[in-house]
Amino acid sequence: MDFSSNLKRIKSHMASSWTVDPCAGLVPIEDEERHLTFLEQICHGDIERATLLISSGFSFGKASRSRRWNRYLQRHYAISASYGHHHLPPGAALLQQYGQSSGGRTRPFLLGDLRSHPGWNRAYAYPHPMVRKVRGSFRKDKSLTSSMSMPAITAQTLPPLYHNYHHGNVVSTAELRSLQRSAIEIGPPSSRQRVAGRNEIKARWIALTESLSEALDRARQYHRCIVKSDDVTTKQPLPNKPKLNNLIDMVSSAASLPPFEGGASTVVSSSMASDSEYVEKTTQVLSSTAMFINVGRDVLATVHDALHFQIGNFEDAIGPNHGVIRNVVSLDALRKAEKNVQECPVEIEEGKVLAQVLKESESWEEKERSSGKEVDLEMARQLLTEGMKLAVPLQSVARLKHKVKIADETRKVIRQWKKAYKSGEKFSLQFVRNLHDRSSKNGISFVEATELSEFYKYAKNWIRLATEATESTCTLEDIEKLLDAKKKMSLNCLDTLVDQLFTKLNLAKEWIRQFTAQVPCLNDLHCKTGGVPEPNEILFCWLASIRASLFSHQSASLRALLTSGEAIPVLMPPLQLLRTEIDAANLTLRIRSDLATRAASEKQLHDYQKKGELLRNKLPLPEKVRERWKLEHEEELTAALHSTVEWLKECNKIFGDDSKNHRISITQIQSLYEKGTSVVGNISTELAAVQKILSTAKNWLVTHKDLLVQCGIKLDKTKFELPSKQDKCAPTLATINSALTDCADFSPDLLEIYALRSLRNRIVKWQDRVQIICPIRQSKRRSKANSKPQFEELEGLLKEAEKSLPMVNLSSSLDRLNSQNEYIQSWRMNIRCDFSGKFIFHLNSRNSFLVVLYTCMTAIFQFGGLIMKTMLVIHITYLRSILLVPDAYGLNI
Repeated sequence: MDFSSNLKRIKSHMASSWTVDPCAGLVPIEDEERHLTFLEQICHGDIERATLLISSGFSFGKASRSRRWNRYLQRHYAISASYGHHHLPPGAALLQQYGQSSGGRTRPFLLGDLRSHPGWNRAYAYPHPMVRKVRGSFRKDKSLTSSMSMPAITAQTLPPLYHNYHHGNVVSTAELRSLQRSAIEIGPPSSRQRVAGRNEIKARWIALTESLSEALDRARQYHRCIVKSDDVTTKQPLPNKPKLNNLIDMVSSAASLPPFEGGASTVVSSSMASDSEYVEKTTQVLSSTAMFINVGRDVLATVHDALHFQIGNFEDAIGPNHGVIRNVVSLDALRKAEKNVQECPVEIEEGKVLAQVLKESESWEEKERSSGKEVDLEMARQLLTEGMKLAVPLQSVARLKHKVKIADETRKVIRQWKKAYKSGEKFSLQFVRNLHDRSSKNGISFVEATELSEFYKYAKNWIRLATEATESTCTLEDIEKLLDAKKKMSLNCLDTLVDQLFTKLNLAKEWIRQFTAQVPCLNDLHCKTGGVPEPNEILFCWLASIRASLFSHQSASLRALLTSGEAIPVLMPPLQLLRTEIDAANLTLRIRSDLATRAASEKQLHDYQKKGELLRNKLPLPEKVRERWKLEHEEELTAALHSTVEWLKECNKIFGDDSKNHRISITQIQSLYEKGTSVVGNISTELAAVQKILSTAKNWLVTHKDLLVQCGIKLDKTKFELPSKQDKCAPTLATINSALTDCADFSPDLLEIYALRSLRNRIVKWQDRVQIICPIRQSKRRSKANSKPQFEELEGLLKEAEKSLPMVNLSSSLDRLNSQNEYIQSWRMNIRCDFSGKFIFHLNSRNSFLVVLYTCMTAIFQFGGLIMKTMLVIHITYLRSILLVPDAYGLNI
């Protein structure tokens, strides 16, 4: 069906609904156009969506609550029905009036007693609610007109919502009158008609029961799958569930069928023994169907409650109480209702509309969330337009509408303020702050708000700087900039700050006038340059003039001018120049005095240099111009500091911790001392230490000059002459040790001391070797021949003493070596005389030959005859005496 026919249909339907049910909340004249606009803009011509959204307002958001209350009344009515009307709970009278007929008979079953005669209740045969409304029964069922508020599924409780809105049945006034006449004329059927159509009724009941059983099986199977999976969003295919509308239609068909007269036996033949069981089964099927219908209606009630909102109050979604949102739909409620629809064992066609509405709402909210914390006004209007077209009024849409409304109002106020501000009207800073806070906290930006924010920040920053300038010391340039910037603003709160700034500015200008009167340099500079000089050149020229004035007779007046200028809380360039030059003059006097008396140490010279750098950095001049400014004696200070540092480095290199393995000559010490005497810095302590070391070294060399000469040590050429004692006796080891003991505390080593110590070490090593070869006392005879020293070592010691140590007295050790050497030589001569022969001479008379000979003779003596043994005794005894001679001297020959 096209869109135009949908519009006509909903319009005709609304008009007929108003004619039939004036309490439905629809006004045909005032509200028809709005509902048509609602159908066109929000529902996009979808009649099902429009029907669901409009009908959700009939329950006023209390459909689930009404169904619970009706169940409560039903339960208490069933319990107290047998006790009369005096024991009914509150509210049960309405249910009793609804459930009883004019004859006072009640229905024991949910759908009516199948064994009872339907003639007692005409409304049972004509279930359409329109008939009851026309006949005047509308007031009885006024609280039960909605399908969600019905207490039971009976002919009286069939939903008008499905008949009117959902199915799209439009009932005109003529049709209603025809239904009214039919309800009066037709009446209940006769007994002959019931008997004639007994088989047809039975077949219709059987077919209806089978259809209901098949639908119930599908509902139970779907319910079991949902319980097992616990997740309705799984991708596994679920069985088809029956539709709620179909179940209601089948139950309505069952309710329209006439029950059996005289019980079940009058309908079923006597040969069929299962007629009672069939009736029981039919009753159970209908009861189960009613249970599933109740479940579906409960779910549908939650859908209607979630979608409920008052269309008339949608424009007023933001309340006056701190922005409390009213009459809006919650997405959480929609999600919960949509989940209930999925888990419901019967299919609700309204669930499709609900899913589509939820999808559109979530999509819009995601788009609104992705726009950021601050969005442009035009973009916010576009989002609001899209949000107003949604099927339900969301909370975020209402909030955005409220923000746009505030933004429009704020924009209007800002424009009015700008117009009045340009005309010269003054405003308070609090007014500007309120406008700024209102526009910034709203979260929607526009051009006027940005300009206001910049103006507010500019004014706030100016007030902060002006307050700091009035409460503390500031520069003259800052005051002038603040006063120039004030011309761009027109606020009431700035007059006091401006007056304070003008007061400080006048004081500063008056002081500058007095300063220029005492230190005039602008005219001279103007004459030199031949034009208008630069401001930096003027200030630099003032520095020279101030320095010249300080060293003249104007020093006292300039110091007094400095005192008066420091009382003004303004940093003026001439005042900074004057303070710098006066501090520089004081520092120059101290430097001049310390350099003249050589009283400044290295640290003090460094401090003077740092103070000069600090004074240079305080000048209000560019870096290139500042570098041209110097102290009075800055070059002398730099030279003195450089010479002091270099001398101390050289001194530390010679006498510091790193000089333990360093050897110097007395000439180097003399040169270091002479350099120290020419240093301007105060190095008296270090110079005294160098002088003491020089004196000690000189005395030691004078004392031990002859010893050094006798030991063959060359003396360093010095500028002073060393006297000689002319002692020609050869020095001993004790004399050398005594000389080294005299310089034990001397550091670092002189070259002469190092040479003498090396000589002493060689003598000690030589004597140790002599003691091993020729000990003073004869020790026990060694058990092994390999532990004896070689004769070549003895010869080597004699040669070393002759070549390397000729100048030292080693007589005792040499005597022992010579004596032992003579014994060995004589022993060799004896061996050569006693044993002659070619074989012996080939062995070079070595001790090894004698040992071999002695061993052989001893073997012959042990195994030979008596004569041979007697002859060998003499020879063995002689050889043994010869072999004992070298053992006596401890040498391995």
